[in-house]
Amino acid sequence: MNKTRNPTKLQGSIRTPKFSSYKDEARFWDDLDTAAHMPDDDEWFRFEVTARSDRCEYCGSSMQTRSIDLHLVGHRVTLHRVPFLVCPTCHRNRLPETVEQLAREIEVSAAKALTPGPNVGEVMR
Repeated sequence: MNKTRNPTKLQGSIRTPKFSSYKDEARFWDDLDTAAHMPDDDEWFRFEVTARSDRCEYCGSSMQTRSIDLHLVGHRVTLHRVPFLVCPTCHRNRLPETVEQLAREIEVSAAKALTPGPNVGEVMR
């Protein structure tokens, strides 16, 4: 497939000529001084660094999803086929944030439900 290029297309304020080959185009971009086209703050791009939940916090590799049976409340509650993240590079692992939050809520609720209340005989005294 032959790609046609638009010689009048503006890229920012840089007018690009029609190129006869990729070599000519590469030479044009290599020789172009873009300093005059830079914004006043001398930055072309602004990056916002955010943690990605699908990346390993230790090495940055993309985590792979596996599934496990998650036992909670001393094996009294089991969540089957729960997503579990494993790093193929450094082998660290963790639960996804949403699953971790759900597990905490189940543990707290179960702890409250399983806490023995006052004995009926003791209340009546």
